[in-house]
Amino acid sequence: MSLDVIIRSVSTYSPLLIFAMVNRHSLANSNSLLIIILSLCSFAADMLTRHFFPYQSTFIFSGYALIEIGLIGRFFHLTTKKKYPFLVYTAILLLLYGTTIYFSGSEYNSIGDTLESIIMILWSMIYFYDIYYYERDLFIEHSGNFWFVVGILAYFSGALFSFLLSKEILNGPMVWTFHNLANILKNLCFTIGVWKCRTAV
Repeated sequence: MSLDVIIRSVSTYSPLLIFAMVNRHSLANSNSLLIIILSLCSFAADMLTRHFFPYQSTFIFSGYALIEIGLIGRFFHLTTKKKYPFLVYTAILLLLYGTTIYFSGSEYNSIGDTLESIIMILWSMIYFYDIYYYERDLFIEHSGNFWFVVGILAYFSGALFSFLLSKEILNGPMVWTFHNLANILKNLCFTIGVWKCRTAV
């Protein structure tokens, strides 16, 4: 078994760690619930493309990306103290991503995924600026939201290389390795975030 296959398998099943941390407190926290739903959708998309519809992966992942944009946009809207118009930004990004899906047809939508990654990195930076500016959390590592944003930032920063170089690496020996490693890191951060929300009142 090659290293690429092992990394892909760990990436596919790593959301199970998140689900193991879920309890009634983490489900009662609206931000945690959004991340749990996002992780469930990600796991479902991976399972569908890996085991049931391998030749429909472009369609399934494009649909998942639209859900991902909506859920993460809502998450950032709820977490920032100064209410930046994340819902407006989310609607614009959904429209742009949908347009790139239309023009890419049945091919992989590298332009849409690259655009989504850049926007998500910027949104993560806005979140950290918001924490710094309003000095909301003295010990930010104790906040579930902090770990969720670290996961989002880690995933989209790492996956950006896969999205940018998709044409070159689709036929390479280590297909999507950066993406899968970033996905594992994201799910570990999400697991910590859900765990931090378990003890919330």
